[in-house]
Amino acid sequence: MTSISRRALVLASAALFAATGATVGATGAQAADGAQGAKASPPVPNCQVSDLHLSIGRVTAGAGSVFVPIQFQNVNPHNCVMRGYPVVVLLDQGKRPITFPARRSFNRPVTTVTVRTGHKAFATIRTNNQGFGPRCRPPSSFIRVFPPGAGGNSALITYRLRVCGMFRVSPVSLTAP
Repeated sequence: MTSISRRALVLASAALFAATGATVGATGAQAADGAQGAKASPPVPNCQVSDLHLSIGRVTAGAGSVFVPIQFQNVNPHNCVMRGYPVVVLLDQGKRPITFPARRSFNRPVTTVTVRTGHKAFATIRTNNQGFGPRCRPPSSFIRVFPPGAGGNSALITYRLRVCGMFRVSPVSLTAP
């Protein structure tokens, strides 16, 4: 019985070390850096709605599509990060949804972008020009945008957009469309 208990203790210790070994190693490396005077930079936080001013950029059209850029400008004194797709819903004058959330467009890779103070990140809404897409919805009065990583918080942009046919959104990026 003693050998089984000892074996269980050794296995449990090995599992515990495996689970925490990377942390112990990182702590040791940080301690060594600290001894040399270097400071580890704190992680960059996700962009929150309070960090951002959302607006619509220059709308373009081509090949039967309309491209509406959403601009996320960092207005806080610290950098923040965004990764993924915003959730975008069009609302009527009473702020009731007139569309389902925009579908994700997979024409751009998903990357983590660091939005520096005063700079912008972008996501692009794409729909069809009226007459090129089936079933046009009533024009919106507002666009509700949930930035990725913002904990379910959203911002309203006053904007009139008519969705016909497709309604897609790209992932955030640092380059304007």
